[in-house]
Amino acid sequence: MSNLAERAVDGESNSYTLADLRAGRVPATLPVKAAAALIGVAGSTVYEAVARGTMPALRVGKRILIPTERLLSLLDIEPADAP
Repeated sequence: MSNLAERAVDGESNSYTLADLRAGRVPATLPVKAAAALIGVAGSTVYEAVARGTMPALRVGKRILIPTERLLSLLDIEPADAP
């Protein structure tokens, strides 16, 4: 795993790892930069994927948020509480 993907930082100075994502210790949505860091790509790549419709996103005002459950699904990671 790359160092970039090991720790993602959202706009509120919280940081998350892939282990946090797998264990369900992240909020229901993530800012684009935090989601991008978790999957190891640039924020611009996530913005482009959202614009193309290949990355699910919620728009709240000017903010774009990535739903954590959908991110798990895209990464083919089962949530911790799944059997």
